[in-house]
Amino acid sequence: MSKRNDERMALVQDVLDRLCEKMRVHSSSLVYLDYDFTADEIDQLNQFMLGQTVAEHAVSVRTLGRLIQTVKPALDTDSGQLVAGRLIAAWLEEGMFQGILG
Repeated sequence: MSKRNDERMALVQDVLDRLCEKMRVHSSSLVYLDYDFTADEIDQLNQFMLGQTVAEHAVSVRTLGRLIQTVKPALDTDSGQLVAGRLIAAWLEEGMFQGILG
């Protein structure tokens, strides 16, 4: 992308963040955008979560945070935990992975 497009994308993302925060809406797509997840990284997270759902294994913020750090090594421990908490809140609101998140 060009520098101008990057700047515009950042502005759009900021507006989305602010709207979601004001409306208290959680969106996994917005989390993925905020942390620049690739389609492959999102797929890795979803595959893990689907496996946990089938096995009926609970997934904690800590467990998901560690996975996020593996998938996205540039994130430190605190950031991984933050992203995990945001994703869990979003997934619960979206009705995804019910019964295994906690």
